[in-house]
Amino acid sequence: MSDNVIALLVIVIFCIALVIASFYARRYQEKKSNEGGASGYLLAGRSFGTLLVSVTTIGFAIGANTTTGIAQRSYNLGFSGGWYGYAFVLGLAFTGTVFAKKFRSSGIMTISQIYGDYYGEGTRIIASVGQLFMNFTLMVAQFVGGGSILSTLLPEYFSFTSGIFVSMIIFTIICLAGGMMSAGITNLINIGIIYVSVIACAVMSVSHIGGWSVLTDTLPAHYFSPIGNYGIGGIIAYLLLFVVNIPTSQSAIQMILSAKDTKTARNGYLIGGALLLPIAICTAIIGMVAAVMFPGLEETATALPKVATSFSGLITGLVLAGMWAAIISTASTMIVSNSTLILNDILKPVFKMNMSPKKEVFASRITIVICSLLVFYFAMYQRTILTIVTVGLALSVGYFFVLIISWYFPKLARKSTGAALIGCSCVTSTVWFLVPWFSTVLPHVLYLHLITCSIVFLLTLLDKRAPFFLTPGYEEKFGKKFEVPN
Repeated sequence: MSDNVIALLVIVIFCIALVIASFYARRYQEKKSNEGGASGYLLAGRSFGTLLVSVTTIGFAIGANTTTGIAQRSYNLGFSGGWYGYAFVLGLAFTGTVFAKKFRSSGIMTISQIYGDYYGEGTRIIASVGQLFMNFTLMVAQFVGGGSILSTLLPEYFSFTSGIFVSMIIFTIICLAGGMMSAGITNLINIGIIYVSVIACAVMSVSHIGGWSVLTDTLPAHYFSPIGNYGIGGIIAYLLLFVVNIPTSQSAIQMILSAKDTKTARNGYLIGGALLLPIAICTAIIGMVAAVMFPGLEETATALPKVATSFSGLITGLVLAGMWAAIISTASTMIVSNSTLILNDILKPVFKMNMSPKKEVFASRITIVICSLLVFYFAMYQRTILTIVTVGLALSVGYFFVLIISWYFPKLARKSTGAALIGCSCVTSTVWFLVPWFSTVLPHVLYLHLITCSIVFLLTLLDKRAPFFLTPGYEEKFGKKFEVPN
């Protein structure tokens, strides 16, 4: 039996296991869920324990950027190429420690609900559209990553397009079967596969080239520095990016909202972050090994696949399954979170839809299918779409400003605060994308967002109108005066 056939069999067995786990998750959800309708389906009835919060958190974080992406950057930069993963760890710890309790006590289903409750339904719609755009660009990246992995490692069986299509089918089946509970249960399998495959690949690849001493003797000294040639500016940008992005991303806080209580949410985030760190380090090592094994590689994005295919069919299949599992774990959470946003922040408030619990679940499944098909279509044009992924992530700066002002400095909030700052981020990302000059002056789009949002915030102070949450209308709508979540 050829190595490629063995690798294909590993993938087939892996897919079957995920599908079985997804349908088991539906039955498990029905037993564990304390809530029906959309909450039961999209938030797993707020019944996640620490284990499911942890694996779903690391599953969301790990994705294509934390595996093939880190290996690609580390091929040229060494350990400093792993700062995407290292910063993600710190961002998870920050969010779990500072915001988990506030999100839980607010009783929300979506992050955009906060902006709508505090600044009005118009701001909620603007916030939701921005959230959907951020998620959409990242989902395209996951679909493209899935297609690239299958077509690169198993070219006899998959083209790039068929690889994306198969990835879409698996992503969609997982989400349709049991919603957020499926994402959580399948991540138990995904994270196990990821850990075994990435660590095994790192250890075997170092051994394959003759040991760690060969690595240190062959590569420049800066490859082994945590800062290296990446630069302080780039590292600070990554740290700030995840500090502002994670607590304002629906995909990220979905796990906090799905947890059974605040302590579970916080601990799950901290454990998930701790579990992410070894993966980031190991994929950085694999990228460095690739620099030794394949010097002068033109397509550095293939660094990890190149190393993986140098082993036996079983190991190649295991690594392939691990890389694909990383993408599945991220994509499934994003698809569910997009469905949560569309149902709760667009269909219900805009179209005034009053649905029974069964109709809510049906509508959620329809949005999952539509989202998957749209992402599949745009993934065909990934050369255009993927250039705006980082720009899309930076949109979270405006959201973060609004969140901090509302919860920690409510006296500085104005009626225009929400819409102005979120709109500012949208305009800033568009300008960065259309005017390349800014990238020659600033090391990261995040810095431009910080500058423009700070200026807009100061301008909003000229507005003397109170925000909705500090007006009598808020008390009339919710039956109580505004209180900052504990």
